[in-house]
Amino acid sequence: MLIAGVDVESFLKAGQRGDWKAVEQFLDLDPNLATARIPHSGSTVLHLAALAGEEDIVEKMVGLMKEEDLEIRGTDGYTALANASAIGNTRIVKYMVEKHKILLSIPIAGTGSELLPVVIAVKYGHKQTALYLYSVTPQEDLTPDGGKINGAALLTYSIRRQYYDITFGLIHGCPRLAVALDHYGQFPLYQLACTPSAFRNACWLKFWQRWIYNFVSIQEIDYASSNDITLNVQDVEDSPGIRQRIVSSLLAVLGIKEVYEMKVLHLQSLGLLRFLCQQMKTLGGNPNAGQVILDSLHEATARGILQFIVGVLEVFPECIWLRDEDGSTIFIKAVQFREAKIFSLIHGFTSKEKIAALVDSYGHNILHKAGLLDEYSEDKISRIQGAALQMQSELQWFEEIEKITSSDRLDLKNNEGNTARQLFTNSHKELMRNAEKWMKDTSNSCIIVAILVVTIMFAAAFTVPGGNHQDTGFPIFLKKKLFKIFIISDAVSLFSSTTSVLTFMGILTSRYAEQDFLKSLPSKMIIGLSTLFISLATMMIAFTATLFIMLRTESWIIIPIVLLASLPVTLYVRLLFPLLYELLMSTYGPSIFDRNGKWSIIG
Repeated sequence: MLIAGVDVESFLKAGQRGDWKAVEQFLDLDPNLATARIPHSGSTVLHLAALAGEEDIVEKMVGLMKEEDLEIRGTDGYTALANASAIGNTRIVKYMVEKHKILLSIPIAGTGSELLPVVIAVKYGHKQTALYLYSVTPQEDLTPDGGKINGAALLTYSIRRQYYDITFGLIHGCPRLAVALDHYGQFPLYQLACTPSAFRNACWLKFWQRWIYNFVSIQEIDYASSNDITLNVQDVEDSPGIRQRIVSSLLAVLGIKEVYEMKVLHLQSLGLLRFLCQQMKTLGGNPNAGQVILDSLHEATARGILQFIVGVLEVFPECIWLRDEDGSTIFIKAVQFREAKIFSLIHGFTSKEKIAALVDSYGHNILHKAGLLDEYSEDKISRIQGAALQMQSELQWFEEIEKITSSDRLDLKNNEGNTARQLFTNSHKELMRNAEKWMKDTSNSCIIVAILVVTIMFAAAFTVPGGNHQDTGFPIFLKKKLFKIFIISDAVSLFSSTTSVLTFMGILTSRYAEQDFLKSLPSKMIIGLSTLFISLATMMIAFTATLFIMLRTESWIIIPIVLLASLPVTLYVRLLFPLLYELLMSTYGPSIFDRNGKWSIIG
């Protein structure tokens, strides 16, 4: 294709590969090529260069083009500035903005949602570019006046990306955005409920990270006051000094920086939550506010964000009575999603029995929900190791809710004519079969090992190291301490392995009723695994004592053999101890439910 005798295709290819010399030669022949559009896409070379991040080409082309030429959109509705915002190249963005600031107010077109460049930068996760664009974008473009959606869209995207510099700048500049709908019809509160990483209780930390998190002290800011907010918009060209970079790198290596930033983020999220709730309460006037709060609470419940629930209930305690289209309250949802901490909030209300008596559109009260194993509760309990522990967890849930259900509601039938207990039995049949199989398979595997230990240690008791005196029949090394260690270890190993065998036999011959999985079977498994561990450990001690007796002068042989002898115990601890620990904690450890009824947004 030719324009004024110049090969446009060659010009466009030169722009795509960043060959400015070739592009410059074409422009010398015909400067109008700068506005030439690519067939089918409607874009210019400037669009391509901006999208490719070719800073030098963009700088020179921007200098050659007229201001109005920078407003050209491709068929996708994007200007060159929108392309640069989408890839997060701040330098290119600055070239264009300094040339023609009107570009900041030109949205992408023809996509159904006319988003400004600053919104695009946040949407695609380019924080530095977004901070710069936000600092220069006219604030009137970000208000909800006249049905404009860019302010609300920027707010929800900044919450999703956790760019709270922009978030707080927006809501304090225009508090009405706290109750404004974005281009997807979402409120900021709902978006915050969809962001579990913004809250401490929904984040999993390793033990050393928890220690750092609790140790780090951060002064909490009152985000409800605009005087306490400083928008952290700085020159994106600035770079930290050498000393600052060294300190930052050291803190990053030690893991302190990451945990510190996480705690700052969590405190900001709590401040944002309070502010949004207060604004919704103060401004009001939105007929959908109740539904928005309910949807947000249910979303937070599904994601296990306890602090969000507490923060909303502190401002809107009446929300405990709100129901969704299925008639479910937040506590029914908490049971459905098996969120114990959120359900435990019910103990903080004097009307908990009345709350527990509420029925949804399917005729389910809160006890029915505990008895129903659906896709949501299955997803939650699938994180528990072993089908037997999963069944135990389900029984614990059912019994916990039975305690707060009034006696006249225990036999209440749902729309299908089932009581909560019948529903529990029917929906847990498959899990019961899997739990029984898991118990039997585990017992069969462990009983084989226990029987081998019994056999070995029984034989060892009659073939003592060093042999016996011919005249008396007493062991030769009877007076030695190591021999006494051998005998004691052998006896303990024999008795504990025998106990383990009998315990696992008891598990194999159990009746496997529902209630057996609550205490009886887990207790037997705990005894079996514990005694098996003791038998293995004492067997290795007896073996080591024998080596010291027989080869006490050959230490170079004893030491490596002793190290090898510790491997079975180490493997047991590595493979089976986590299971034993989970059994102990789930059976005899602290309850997953908090019945004190004390709850705090900070907790």
